[in-house]
Amino acid sequence: MSAWLSAEGYTRSAGLEVWRGFMPRLSSYGTQRNFVDRDHTTVSTLSPWMNKGLLAESELAHDALAQHPFSQVEKFLQEVYWRRYWRGYLSHRPKIWHDYQSRVVTLKSEHQVDLELIARGECSVEIMGYFARQLVETGYLHNHARMWFAAWWIHVEHLPWELGADFFLQHLIDGDPAVNTLSWRWVAGLHTQGKHYLARRSNLEKYIDPALLTEFAGGLELLENPEAQAVEYVVEPLELVREARPPSDYQGKGHLVVFPDDLDIERDVVQLAHQGVEVNQITVLENSSAPHTGQTRRWNQQALAAKVNELRQTGIKVETTTNLASEGGVIVREPEVGYYTKQYEALMSHNPSIVPYQDTQIRLLNSYAKAGFFTYWKKTKKHLNVHA
Repeated sequence: MSAWLSAEGYTRSAGLEVWRGFMPRLSSYGTQRNFVDRDHTTVSTLSPWMNKGLLAESELAHDALAQHPFSQVEKFLQEVYWRRYWRGYLSHRPKIWHDYQSRVVTLKSEHQVDLELIARGECSVEIMGYFARQLVETGYLHNHARMWFAAWWIHVEHLPWELGADFFLQHLIDGDPAVNTLSWRWVAGLHTQGKHYLARRSNLEKYIDPALLTEFAGGLELLENPEAQAVEYVVEPLELVREARPPSDYQGKGHLVVFPDDLDIERDVVQLAHQGVEVNQITVLENSSAPHTGQTRRWNQQALAAKVNELRQTGIKVETTTNLASEGGVIVREPEVGYYTKQYEALMSHNPSIVPYQDTQIRLLNSYAKAGFFTYWKKTKKHLNVHA
């Protein structure tokens, strides 16, 4: 059983155990990460805990660099920070998210039969059916399998990328609105002009465990010479984003309001304390339009319940509610662009006295994500004390 499906898999301690078990394999990650087997032995599988803020990019980077030279772990660190890059990129272009959400609503009824067949694993290429069943049953897919599946969906089946992205977000335990949406757009050829991704038979035969591919070999001929689905590339302009600010104009006891897209709430308490705010009450606003099902819903609910229990043991009053009256000393942590965006905007518009807040490190890293990843990485790695 995968660690995140175990009884305590939704806790930070479970994530740390997985991280400690993977660290001896860090130096081989760069050469092994593309290989796909049934049990995901070539990758860290840390993304469910990272997605919820139970493991931070900075602590993984610190641990990795404490044991290995930068040259051995740079590929791993890049993959760790791709998640932050995608979130930052979408924070400057929220229209991409809103347009995608609108399209999903209109497209679902048109392709309901296709979606039901694929969810059962009934696919034209058998290995894609295996990946679909693995996703639905476990809530996880190897990243390379995600790319192949998306490429098959878009360029072979000619299905709308928006529905594939929605299918992933329904079932992925580590499903992240920014990472998922922008990755599907990249495969479709919408992220970088002239670039798309195709699932080729030769690539699958190179990287999938031969025993696995032999068992699900039907339909591979469809991937012999795939052709990219034509898409209209549109340059998405940067938008004027509200500059979230620390509550420097308020000191004293504070009521912190957060959304469960990031459960590193202790970080917020500490950072606010440095700014003169003593957090004595926390409200977690749960309501969202997320389409989570099965394992994903269960994991998210249990991760939140475990975090709330931890915080209550510190003596801080913690509530989970969808209602919040306007009152003095209320500080709201701005969520990432995604399922909580509309709820956050409504809350702020109806309560003008509330002070918006964002972690200073996240705000800084997001500011680097206005263009390509490698420009972002060049700036970001300076914060890891790496200048190579």
